[in-house]
Amino acid sequence: MGRTPYLTRLALGRSAFERFVDPEFFFLGGHHGGSASGASDPQDYDETAKPRNPLSKANKEAQIRAMNEILEVVGVTERKSKQDQHEETPEVVFSAETWATVKAAEDDLGEDFYLLTEFIDAVVTWWIDVLRRRMQAGLVDCSVPFMRILHLEWLSFRSSSWTEKYHYVTAGLEMELLGTILAEFATDPLRYAITWLRMKVRKARLRPRQKRFCFQSIEFLKASGYLGIQLLFSPFTVTSILCQFRAVEDRLVPSYSRFFPWSSASPYHWGFAAGTSSSPLGSRLLNTIVSPLSLYLIYHTTTCLLHDLAYAVEHSSSSPAIITPMKSEIDMAAISRINPLITSFTKPFVTARDFLLYHLSWSHTSFIKSYRDPPASPPTTITTEDLLISLGAAPDEIPEATHRLIPLPPLQENHNRLADPSAQPLEHRSRSRPKKRPAPTFRTTRLSTLPADLLGDRIKTTVFKIVLIPLEILLHRSVLVAFSMAQSGATTSLELGGGNERDSGLAGRLLRSTKDEGQVGWGQILGKVGLCLLLEAGMEVVVWGVVWGGTEWVGRRWCAWGRT
Repeated sequence: MGRTPYLTRLALGRSAFERFVDPEFFFLGGHHGGSASGASDPQDYDETAKPRNPLSKANKEAQIRAMNEILEVVGVTERKSKQDQHEETPEVVFSAETWATVKAAEDDLGEDFYLLTEFIDAVVTWWIDVLRRRMQAGLVDCSVPFMRILHLEWLSFRSSSWTEKYHYVTAGLEMELLGTILAEFATDPLRYAITWLRMKVRKARLRPRQKRFCFQSIEFLKASGYLGIQLLFSPFTVTSILCQFRAVEDRLVPSYSRFFPWSSASPYHWGFAAGTSSSPLGSRLLNTIVSPLSLYLIYHTTTCLLHDLAYAVEHSSSSPAIITPMKSEIDMAAISRINPLITSFTKPFVTARDFLLYHLSWSHTSFIKSYRDPPASPPTTITTEDLLISLGAAPDEIPEATHRLIPLPPLQENHNRLADPSAQPLEHRSRSRPKKRPAPTFRTTRLSTLPADLLGDRIKTTVFKIVLIPLEILLHRSVLVAFSMAQSGATTSLELGGGNERDSGLAGRLLRSTKDEGQVGWGQILGKVGLCLLLEAGMEVVVWGVVWGGTEWVGRRWCAWGRT
């Protein structure tokens, strides 16, 4: 062939050292042995359906490699060491069944982590909460510095035995948990009964006014039933408060005789300190209102109202948040069921909440500029203008046509066929087509949303504690005064002719113990209570940080976070 291949390569602008292939060789049917090119080497295509030549790709990679070596030799670039080269984690592609299994496993694992975190947080912060309640009850001298109080508590804890240390850390915690669990089990039959009554009333053939009256009666029975259950198990909470104040002995196996109504040590006997029969009716009514069990019911009702307010704040916004579990969709029905008065009252809270969630990127719709309403129903009429446009008429010819409305037959529901978009008017076409809402760029499983859920729950709990401080002070001091009166037999002092009836009653003693603190004393108490809340928040932040790091490690190590 002589110099023909060399000159051909130079004429085509190719490398002089590249293997020469005669262009007519493929047209004649020859390919390294006479076989067709498509038979032995099928054409390969890339992701964009473009033909790909492996030989050209290999030559290009070799050329780039040679250029990099030359640049490295002349000192223009420097090769990275193996320690600096991070291997890219291969992506993981799940099938539909595997993805459903992974999501279910993440939900179960997140729920287990949540229960474990709640238990650890309760044990770690319980002694701080007990110290705060003792300060509110006046059992701790708040005139000394806060660090001095913590030092005295540490000395008392260190000098005690192992059993006493356990009771110091978990003072009254067993009674509190037992009462809460029993009350929760007792409310299940009440829920089933309320649901059954609502179903019967809904199916009954009654007038609207009669149905409204029946539903209001059911709501009254529901509220009365919940308060009755809380009153039934209130001795557990009162005994827990006494154990926290070290007024009664806290043992591993407590004496359950005080929880029976016929026992003389039961809070049912001294919980409603109404005074003696010779006291005036107003004094007896006031003593009943400020009695421990009455204040406990008021405290529980206020807590429920605060939770309802938090629920309204959470559901009054059309932007669902990761904070609080299982909020992957917008519940428009829950928004419509909220009273408009409550919605207007919670509007400032909702605005502040949405602002924080949007800027923290913890909202499911933080990547959406505004909430999109559901698509409107398709219209039932079309115009001549729409027909002309669908047939390809020019815009100049449209004004010459009439605009008579042409009725269409009623649409039939057929989910297998799609309506022709050309049969819909242009002004309604954008609204009638279903709008595809962008999916979240993050996972919404129980494990992935656990840090945000815990943070929102801790913030809500701290706010509730601050709001309920006045009621807690009245409740704790009322329990101490009523218990001391029951132990010393002060309720019979009026019959024996000793003391003033206004000062000897529960309300009088509670008012006198409140006045004795004075303005300076209450300022010191509230300051120390605030420091206790700050210390408790610090411990919760530490627990939350550990949970956050643990969930990130588990998700990236075992659940392929960032690789799907």
